[in-house]
Amino acid sequence: MTLIALQALWRVWRERQRQRNVLAQMTSRELADFGLTDAERQVEVDAPFWRAVFEHYRRDALSLQNKRTRLQRAMSRLSRMSERRLAADAESRTERV
Repeated sequence: MTLIALQALWRVWRERQRQRNVLAQMTSRELADFGLTDAERQVEVDAPFWRAVFEHYRRDALSLQNKRTRLQRAMSRLSRMSERRLAADAESRTERV
């Protein structure tokens, strides 16, 4: 595995860790906005960090991906929501100055 590939895996892991931390702090109402249950959230929060690395190499990764499509869409929405919050926070800081 090349250094570039390892760096990419590191970035993916860090981003997923950040998303899981946000997900762990969400209320049931916020989860409902994303279409997730508490059980689905817990599965994602408890997932081991290396799962992303080995999923890529598994023969049945496609099958696993199909099973996780709903959760992945919700995580994508969460990521976009986080980006919007960061942008809004930055904008409000510049307005105060």
